[in-house]
Amino acid sequence: MDKTRKLRRYLKKDYTQVVDFPVEIVGRDGVVRRYTFEASVRLYQRRIVSAPSRYDDTEVVDAEVRHCRRRIEQLRHSYYKRFGWSNLEGNANERRLAEIAGEYAGEVAAFLRRLYGDTDEAEALEVDLIEDGGEHLIFFVQQRDAERRFLLYLYRFESHGACESREVFFELLRTVQSARGEAVERLLAFHHTADCGLVLTSTAEVGLPPAGPELSDNPEDAENYLMGRSWTDPFEEGLYQLAAGQSSEALISFERTIKTNPLHRRAYVAAAVVADVLGQLENAELVARMGLHHFEDDPVLQYHLGLARFRQGDFEGAREALELSVERRPEIFPSRFLLASLLLAEGRYQQARAAFEAASACARTEDAEALSFVEQLERQLALRKLGLTIGIVLSAVGLGLLFVQPIAGLITIGAATVALAVSVLAFRRSLGQLLSGDGARSFRLTPPENPVVKRRKKPRSVN
Repeated sequence: MDKTRKLRRYLKKDYTQVVDFPVEIVGRDGVVRRYTFEASVRLYQRRIVSAPSRYDDTEVVDAEVRHCRRRIEQLRHSYYKRFGWSNLEGNANERRLAEIAGEYAGEVAAFLRRLYGDTDEAEALEVDLIEDGGEHLIFFVQQRDAERRFLLYLYRFESHGACESREVFFELLRTVQSARGEAVERLLAFHHTADCGLVLTSTAEVGLPPAGPELSDNPEDAENYLMGRSWTDPFEEGLYQLAAGQSSEALISFERTIKTNPLHRRAYVAAAVVADVLGQLENAELVARMGLHHFEDDPVLQYHLGLARFRQGDFEGAREALELSVERRPEIFPSRFLLASLLLAEGRYQQARAAFEAASACARTEDAEALSFVEQLERQLALRKLGLTIGIVLSAVGLGLLFVQPIAGLITIGAATVALAVSVLAFRRSLGQLLSGDGARSFRLTPPENPVVKRRKKPRSVN
């Protein structure tokens, strides 16, 4: 798509609709996927970070960043409209939370909902503004007719990278997490995204309701946090979750690892694998791109980039990444398999057949299903070749008969034409099915490197 058309498409976007959750987002492959509020915000925030690597033109990059920011504003506004509370008002002229916190009111509502769920306790919350520090707001949170009282800090970060407000946020986390003694403000929970941070504290010995999720207890390793969990390594937590079949939770843990340790290669690979399994193709592509920013020559990450592009129908982009993967590590079967499928899609049948043979030569035991898929493709190629051969022979016979028996010759040529047409059309139909979203593009290949998924002993909770 040329630059003018891309920019025109951004201008046609509508950001006024109040959306439902889970929200449906259309990927570049045209497939509609459903995302939670948190996952949808993370998706657009990652697109902001990766925009310069996905587009060469600065105007298109700026348009993409503006679009993603508007979508995030829309998502947060929608969440507050759907799940905010009418009694969440500030004490400054009884202003509503939405007026005080702006677009981050949605993040506040989502944060409190995660802690209290949809219980009556959540509906009884009262939130009053007690300090406006410019880049941060402090609220007094109290449950009506209850003794639980909290302080809620909202930090608005100046940029997606290092900035003063982010440093202040983490400094507060370190302080309140290590606090000891009576009547001392201590950390209960926090939430951290690319552009804001929330911290909930209390001076009383009060616990949070059981509705909240259990996440990492290392503030700088987590996106969300609740007291009471002894995981110290979010990557290890992700492996445990993956072994327990909690793929969505594992993906969040791997992304947390990447956020705090951009040089954790295994986390990029694991996140790409899980995102692909979950069908989050744009997410898988973004994770692979982020990993290649730090590990430029990594053939496994190149494979995952190529796989995500292939599944989205971007065959040219897939070829570029897969060729680099094969060049750097020729024995990677999945990369060779996808390259052969691309040759097939381009109509380079003889080269595709040779490429599938080369892929089969480096197949692993776990690639047995893919090999049966290759056999199916080769049968289609053989039938095509047979049909073409029959058509050519009949054409030659028909041309010879024209001079002896014209009618028989015409009939034979007609039969040859039908044979050729049926052969070509049948093969194209089969090929279309094989390369459709239900065929090779959705085929489950065993990745070159699998995350370690052996079940690990879960650490005991700390009281």
